[in-house]
Parts: sequence; structure tokens; C-alpha cells
Amino acid sequence: MPLEIVTVPCLSDNYAFLIHDKLSGDTAVVDVPDALPIHDTLEKLGWTLTHVLLTHHHWDHVDGLAALLEQHPATVIGAKADAHRLPALDIEVAEGDTVTLGDETATVIDVSGHTIGHIAFHFAKTGAVFTGDSLMALGCGRLFEGTPDMMFDSLSKLTKLPETTLVCS
Repeated sequence: MPLEIVTVPCLSDNYAFLIHDKLSGDTAVVDVPDALPIHDTLEKLGWTLTHVLLTHHHWDHVDGLAALLEQHPATVIGAKADAHRLPALDIEVAEGDTVTLGDETATVIDVSGHTIGHIAFHFAKTGAVFTGDSLMALGCGRLFEGTPDMMFDSLSKLTKLPETTLVCS
């Protein structure tokens, strides 16, 4: 059974994504720009947060984490390469590592370019990839830290995913 994905608008121009496994009840949020809309959506759906997946360290992806964890304790997962700039991580991951949510496994992809240590989470069974600011509907995130070659390599990795993959960024 594929995971349920709910898009949560945050701030004026950002999103978080809730990923829910109906059988186990496991629920992850990808990035936490603002705690309140995520909290409200969890409450409305009756879901219990179990995991937080962080794509990168920018404020508009992590600023709501502390407040969210106060009401919804969860395991926080993020890039080992970026751990020194991320909020405290429970699990540090690198490219090729996996993260399990219910009975589905996500593969971690290093998509550095927008930032160094930026990661994406690919849930192959559901056919979704969570890319943060590496890939967006009309392009990719600015190169704050990485080089054009890094971004090209990262985007090339994403183009190798099946064409039916839903990109959530």
C-alpha cells in the first residue's frame, strides 16, 4: 500500500510534506518551516508524528522544528555532512543510506548544490522523492554553497528516477 502524502503550506511560499503509512501509523514530516500548520494538520488528520526528515539547514526548512517537537516528539533524521548546521539529529544519514517508514524504505540521495550536504529522500514503492530546494517546479534552488557542476550532478541523479516519480519540493 503506498504512503499517503499531504502537502502543508507554510510561511508565505514554502511547504512541508506529511508522509503517512496507514498500516503502521508511522508519520513523517519533511522539513519544518513553521510548526503551527504542521501541528494543525496532524491534529485534523489524527496522525501521530514519528519521524522528521530534514533536507538541508536553511531556516525556512528547520525553524519550526523545536516548537513542533515540544508537542510531537519524533526521531529527527538529516544529513551527516550537514549535522553541524542542522538542529540536533537523532540519526545522521548519507547517500545510499535508507530510512524506514512503516513497511516502506526511502533511499537517501546526496543532492548538494543549493547547499553542501543537501539530501533528498526517495520512496520508490510509493513513487515519490522529497527534494527540498534542489529541484522545484520551475527549476532548482540557487547555488548558495555548491558549484554548477555539483548541481548538475545532483539533478542528473534525480533524472535517473522513474518518470512517474512525484517530485515534492
